[in-house]
Amino acid sequence: MGNNVIFSIDNVGNLRNLSKFTHHMDKLEAGGKTRGKTIPCIGAYQGKLEVSFISTEEDYKKYVVPYGFVDWQESVVVIGPDGVAYLSDNLLHTTAYLGRMVQVKTDEELDDDKGWTYRMDQGEYYHVST
Repeated sequence: MGNNVIFSIDNVGNLRNLSKFTHHMDKLEAGGKTRGKTIPCIGAYQGKLEVSFISTEEDYKKYVVPYGFVDWQESVVVIGPDGVAYLSDNLLHTTAYLGRMVQVKTDEELDDDKGWTYRMDQGEYYHVST
């Protein structure tokens, strides 16, 4: 089992951009070209709510990055099979250890400044525990 990536897309609040991305990924998944499913999420990054996604690192590198969906994204979170999370800085091309991605029981345990992800498919909240 490989790594997963949590990311948002450029101009995610623009319905046309969001639609183009989801249609692109849906076509690839329906055609059996992706290694996994792209999972829509909601999360907080630097204190701001945003729509985000989880995909395999392989799919992210093969079907998201080359198509220009994340050209202006500052960073993504890469999560290993063991739950260890790394911040990958897209602009500086660096990687830094964050901690372990863990599930939290309620949204009351979340800190918007530290960031968190809500997986709608599972109804569960996650954040990085240092």
